Amino acid sequence: MAEITEIGDAWNIDNPAKPVAEVDPNDITDVPFSIIPMIESIGYPYQSHTVICGPELQCASSSYVALDRKIVCRFQQASGQTLAEGVKYSATLRITFTNGEQRDRTVYFKSKAH
Repeated sequence: MAEITEIGDAWNIDNPAKPVAEVDPNDITDVPFSIIPMIESIGYPYQSHTVICGPELQCASSSYVALDRKIVCRFQQASGQTLAEGVKYSATLRITFTNGEQRDRTVYFKSKAH
């Protein structure tokens, strides 16, 4: 599992498999994922990644930081969309390793009142 690193107070990790961040719909949220546990489990290096969001969210950017072996994704409300208060929206990071194996890590965003 890719671990969320450097998380702030906005994240609820009571269920580590389904971390939820309560966010203002107008904010841009950076999420750093450490992929060290995945690399150690699979035994092959990182090759690439894809970010999958529903129509309400947008991944504005994502990058792999080789030195730290983490992927930083920047999420925001998609243009023309409205995030309903209290509703959870998901975003999935799909990581591909040099052996072709893929692993997913999904995080959730819950819109708070603004």
